[in-house]
Amino acid sequence: MKRILIVDDNKEDLKMMQDALSKQDYLIDTVSTAREAADALLDKQYDLFLLDIKLEKTDGNYIAKRIRTNFGFEPKIIYVSLKPKTKLTSQELAHANGFIQKPFSKEEFLEEMKKFN
Repeated sequence: MKRILIVDDNKEDLKMMQDALSKQDYLIDTVSTAREAADALLDKQYDLFLLDIKLEKTDGNYIAKRIRTNFGFEPKIIYVSLKPKTKLTSQELAHANGFIQKPFSKEEFLEEMKKFN
């Protein structure tokens, strides 16, 4: 069973993604800050990260960079963002395996997630 960490400071988006994925075959943890994400990484190894790009005190790109440089595993990293992919720099996208544009319905989200299994 794949383990997913969802990092998003929007509680409604976090709950929607968790609810949608909970009906699938995943173990899901959720956090809303970069600090909580760092703490979660100390406890568990994740197969997939869903990272909001714009968090309150940092961004998903910072977290993705830390995952890629500080840990001995290569999980998939998917950005979820209101900011369109076309507005992201190549440096921001360098650490991600994919991108899902907000807003989305549960159905749209699950359809996009199929691309990353």
